[in-house]
Amino acid sequence: MSLRQRAVRAVTWSAVSAGGAQLAGVLIFVALARLLPPEAFGLVAWAGVFMGFLQIFVTAGLSQSLVQREHLEDGHLDAALYASLALTAAIGAIVVLGAGPLATFLDEPALAPVLGWLALVLPLNALAAVPQAILRRELRFKPLAMRVLTANTIGGIAGIAMALLGFGIWALVGQQVVTAATAAVVLWTSITWRPGLRGSWRHLRGLSRFGGGMAGGAVMRFVSHRVDHFLLGALLGPEALGIYVVGMRAVRAVTELASRTLNSVSLPVLSKLQTDLPRLQNAIVTTGRANGFVSFPAFVALAALAPDLVPAAFGDTWLASVPVLQVLAVYAMINTVRVVSGPVLNSLGRSDWTFGLATAEVPFSVVLIALAAPHGPVVTAAAVAVQAAVMMPLFLIAIRRLIAMPIRRILAPYAVPLLASGVMAIIILLLRDPLAALNVWARMGVQTAAAGIAYLALVRVLSPEHLTLMQDLLWRALPASMRTARRAP
Repeated sequence: MSLRQRAVRAVTWSAVSAGGAQLAGVLIFVALARLLPPEAFGLVAWAGVFMGFLQIFVTAGLSQSLVQREHLEDGHLDAALYASLALTAAIGAIVVLGAGPLATFLDEPALAPVLGWLALVLPLNALAAVPQAILRRELRFKPLAMRVLTANTIGGIAGIAMALLGFGIWALVGQQVVTAATAAVVLWTSITWRPGLRGSWRHLRGLSRFGGGMAGGAVMRFVSHRVDHFLLGALLGPEALGIYVVGMRAVRAVTELASRTLNSVSLPVLSKLQTDLPRLQNAIVTTGRANGFVSFPAFVALAALAPDLVPAAFGDTWLASVPVLQVLAVYAMINTVRVVSGPVLNSLGRSDWTFGLATAEVPFSVVLIALAAPHGPVVTAAAVAVQAAVMMPLFLIAIRRLIAMPIRRILAPYAVPLLASGVMAIIILLLRDPLAALNVWARMGVQTAAAGIAYLALVRVLSPEHLTLMQDLLWRALPASMRTARRAP
């Protein structure tokens, strides 16, 4: 099977993973949002800021190194696993010992036990990191899809059951622990590799050269992208953060389904093209076309439908999340274009550039969001969007410098989807009042269908290449037996 065929098949299973996981995740999130108050979501999200930061040191650098490395030995896998587990033991002890003082410092006593129990997720994720890297490296996204679907579903069922039994905030904590445990079990049953004693300091150093830059970049990106959660929780409390988190969660669901479906495949595919710049440039254009075609209309529809969608799905308690969601949808569109830089830089082994760009982003993000956070979730969301727009040119310039690809060629694939999505938004808004007599779900269905037809028609007129690409991707994603049957007379 060629690299192109393997990449398309990987994208297909990544889409299955993202689609199924997000469908299950949204249904579970809706159920939990109707059972638990905003404060519960805000407090767990606040704890998640600390746990997410610590998670970087457990898996981020070494795991990505396993995917990117051209020649991989069993010793590299052993070294990565044992190093991750050792880091987990040390970090877990720090969390348990430091949770109480941290909660006291932040004047939020309920934060301490939440942090203590969420620390269980760290070793579980460390166990899952190496099997996940092996599967990503081999473009075996079917087991990864099953891992996401199974883990999210079982974890979600556990969370809902705990919420119905009156466990309150612990339902959200239990959901995360069960999800991580299930994911680890599924991944280990999907690979034949088993750890031994083949690792050495040589193997670990080989991974650390690339992984250190990856981890450093991940730390900087984390600070830049999660400072909004931290400051909202610290300055305005868990309730304001909960309102923000629900808006962010809705946008993230679409992000996972759309752009990250392709981006999850980008690093292993682009890594195989790192010495062939013309093919690498063509791959970036192809990724941009597919990404823009899927992502832009999804985010625009989400923002346009938000006034009806949020109360219908989550209840009137969450109406304050509507403008947050709409602003964050704009941020997500900007990030769809910018995010392609990460896989490109990493595929070329330039984690030092990734680290440098992320480091440059941090002070600007911290200052901008620190000024915005006291004014509430909506202003904070606007600051996040502005930060992404201001920083995007730096990431595009980095790609141009490394692979001599003009910026206009990087951006060109997104132009038609952006224009067609704007028309789509106008149609959704114009149809709202004439369809007011319909049930809210029926109204949104008609709006989405009409806008979707208009979007496809406009793309077909302005850029048939986008539709041809998507048809080709879907065709190649079919099993060989189905393609043969379709060709038969």
